[in-house]
Amino acid sequence: QAGDKAQTRSAYREAVVCFEQALAALEHLPDSRAATEQAIDLRLGLRSALSVLGEAPGRMLDHLRRAETLAQTLGDPLRLGQVYADMGANFWLEGEVERAIAYGQRALALALDATLGHVGLQARAHFRLGQAYYDAGDYPRAVESFERNVATLQGDLLSERFRYNSSIAAASRAWLSLCHAELGAFTEGLALADEGRRIAETVQNPFSLINVCQGISAVYLRQGDVQRAV
Repeated sequence: QAGDKAQTRSAYREAVVCFEQALAALEHLPDSRAATEQAIDLRLGLRSALSVLGEAPGRMLDHLRRAETLAQTLGDPLRLGQVYADMGANFWLEGEVERAIAYGQRALALALDATLGHVGLQARAHFRLGQAYYDAGDYPRAVESFERNVATLQGDLLSERFRYNSSIAAASRAWLSLCHAELGAFTEGLALADEGRRIAETVQNPFSLINVCQGISAVYLRQGDVQRAV
């Protein structure tokens, strides 16, 4: 709980310490389903905090591989989907776009399963796939992924992070604005980025605002307006 609270207020180093202490304490508890679920959740939280701190992807992947094994042992599709979404993000950070897309698709398949139908996992999977498609230069598919989130994440869902460090609704708009800029649709791109900025300011999350401001700057840069980009 302390790690989650620290991460919410962007105290990521403190969050890492808390999660690592919790994992160490968990080793002294008897085996049970609840303990295994906690072991998965702690590794997912730890990976999220480590990614913001710029830790080596290999260290984060080790935690995710262990979490994957535990989720498969439990037969827990939601946690397994969360692991796959984070694996996609991890491979994206390493520049392994094809593997990032493969794991994003695995996460989305689980999220869309009729027995699960989890909105949060769908949002994360669409977001991670959008990032990977963008880096692959497949802008139409990236647009499709981000647009799913823009359409779905409305109302109370605008502020939800779904285990990400930012409002996914705001971040999806920021990335979608980049896609439009790459396709030459600068007016649409700036409108989406501005919408994302308003969401970020409303939810009062610094990481969300950083994401959106980077998007706005990138759109102006691609438009050739260096002064506004700065």
